[in-house]
Parts: sequence; structure tokens; C-alpha cells
Amino acid sequence: MRVRQAVERDFEELARLMVALHTELAPFEPLKKMRKDALDYAFLKMRRFVSEKDRVVFAAEEKGHLVGYVAGKIEKRERIFGACEYGYVADIYVVPALRKKGIAALLMDAVEKFFIGRKMQYLELQVLSGNAAALGFYEKRGWSEYRKNLRKVL
Repeated sequence: MRVRQAVERDFEELARLMVALHTELAPFEPLKKMRKDALDYAFLKMRRFVSEKDRVVFAAEEKGHLVGYVAGKIEKRERIFGACEYGYVADIYVVPALRKKGIAALLMDAVEKFFIGRKMQYLELQVLSGNAAALGFYEKRGWSEYRKNLRKVL
């Protein structure tokens, strides 16, 4: 198993992994419905992440197949004290059969190293409140809660 930066030939497999991620997250997001063109949309989104300079995708590959990925981008936030750039981890996913084997940690190491190389001072990500496995993973890696997003269904 190796982690490497994704390239164009990976788009199709990455798109399938992205759809799998969002399919697994669906129970946590009952108000959201999967697009009928989800695979096409994911393909285009992955193309954008792989090709734009302030975005990156790292892929975990085993026996010639992608088994996970992490996608990140540099974000800019305007603040009263001035603009601030930071790293944002948009997605991370490992196929269920290979979880708890350190692959997600390797993917996070790769994306964190990317952001350190870009001189980012901090990283952010969002995790769904009910996703205890993800929350535990991030907390073990030194992430901490600093903001809560609330939702009201109308």
C-alpha cells in the first residue's frame, strides 16, 4: 500500500470513492438526497481538485487499485485583522474493508505535509456530529473542536 498524489488517470476511481463516501454519510444527512448524476459530478469535482494549484488529492493505492483518498485545498478567510490563508481538508475516505489499518493516518500525514509546505498555520475540516468514528480519529491526531454549526429544519 502506498500513498501518492493523485493524477488524471485516477479521476474515475476517485469519483467512485467520493460517491461511496457520500453514500455512507447519507444516514447522517437525512435532508440531503444523492444527485442522479452523482458519479459525473464527482468526476468533475475530482478533476478540479487534482488540476488546480491550491488544491490537492492524495490517493491510497493497493495492488493497482485506489482504496482511499484525501482532498484538501487552501482557503482564504477575510477577517477584521486581515486576510488569513489556511488548509481545509474537504474529504477523507478509506474503503470499509481496509479501515483501522493506518491508511487514513497515512493520507492525513500526506495532506498535512502538503499544507505545511505551503506555510499554512492551521487546518480546518468539518465532521458530522453523529460520526463518532471520524471524531475519534481526528481527536487522536490532535484536532479539537472550535466551532459548532447549528441547523434548524423549516
